[in-house]
Amino acid sequence: RGWMTRQLQRDLPEVPPDILETHLSLIHRRKFERARRGALEREWLTARHQLLLRGQTALQEVAEEVRKREESLQARVEIDERRSEVAGRLATLRAEKDVTLAAQREEQVVAMRVRDEEERALRDRERQKREREKREIETYRVAKKHNETLFFLTRVFGIWRSLGKMREISGFNASRVAHRLALYQSKVDSLREDKLRQEEEAAERERRLDALRSQVAPDVPDDPERVWAPTAAAQAYQESVVMGGDRETGTRKYATTNTNFYSGFTMDNLMTDTRARLAVALHEAGLDGTRAARDAM
Repeated sequence: RGWMTRQLQRDLPEVPPDILETHLSLIHRRKFERARRGALEREWLTARHQLLLRGQTALQEVAEEVRKREESLQARVEIDERRSEVAGRLATLRAEKDVTLAAQREEQVVAMRVRDEEERALRDRERQKREREKREIETYRVAKKHNETLFFLTRVFGIWRSLGKMREISGFNASRVAHRLALYQSKVDSLREDKLRQEEEAAERERRLDALRSQVAPDVPDDPERVWAPTAAAQAYQESVVMGGDRETGTRKYATTNTNFYSGFTMDNLMTDTRARLAVALHEAGLDGTRAARDAM
């Protein structure tokens, strides 16, 4: 607004400011009325469009209802036509069924007669077959009895003929059995001698081992008090506790003299090693479990 005022003052310097203010208010009034008129027109157009849509929807619904009624009437007409057609077909089918049933009854009568004749012929054939099988069985029994008699006679003759050969073979087999018995007896005797010799050698070896054991056997006294007494390590641990060691952590006071010397080392001997001195220093400082202590070791 100020920019427009400056523009007008520059272009029309003879126009007073109050006239310009009036002119601007008129312009704003016209803009407001134009916008209001446009809003009213848009609202009226929207309402008209909604009314048109509502009327079109109502017309479509009426048309759909009319179409449904026409379709229902057409369907009723078609149903009536189909009912009449079905009734005619049913009458035709009933007539055809009666004719078919009569024909089937006649066919059943004829089939029963044919079946009776076939059953009668089948029974005749079965009776003839059984009679033929009886004759064949009787013939087979006679032939089997004859064959069994011939087989028995042949077997008896074969046994009588093989008895002579069996006598010759039994004599030869007796000599072979006697020879094998002699060989088996000699083998058993040799095995018995080998077993006796091995037992004597084992007894002699055991005697020599007993003599050797008696020579190197340790002279250990049978002292129950020594068996139940504490070990040297346990006794040394008790002495270290008495000397001031920690009972819970197991730390010991190392021996410094030969009077309480144990485990093969004294404190002086241990402290000659640099690693031992470094380990003791780290332990006393509380750093023995750190990574720097491991790197130092």
